[in-house]
Amino acid sequence: MYKVKRRPWPEIARFYRSMATEHGHEWLTPMLKLVEQIQTADYVRNVYGSTSHVRLRISYLPEFDPDKEVLNVDFNRASGQFEFEYQESASRLYKRWNESAQPTKHFPCSIAFCN
Repeated sequence: MYKVKRRPWPEIARFYRSMATEHGHEWLTPMLKLVEQIQTADYVRNVYGSTSHVRLRISYLPEFDPDKEVLNVDFNRASGQFEFEYQESASRLYKRWNESAQPTKHFPCSIAFCN
């Protein structure tokens, strides 16, 4: 069974910062802002992150199966929205939770996205 190992939140932030500022993918700035908020949140010690291309994966385990109990977060460049998908299992028999949201819907404007 394949397991994904967590990456430290500052390393994940550096990845998104590099993509947004050095590699011409400014559209990923909301992902950077999201990671910056996570790494300063009270719950940061209870969640673990990793990346897959530009997708952010969040789990409650420091080493996790990428097809089970993981929250996948993508930023849709065309719509300007976050896309959240939580899956309990790789099996399609289990319900998957999906939601799309504007960045300002879930995060305080003054902190994350309106500067």
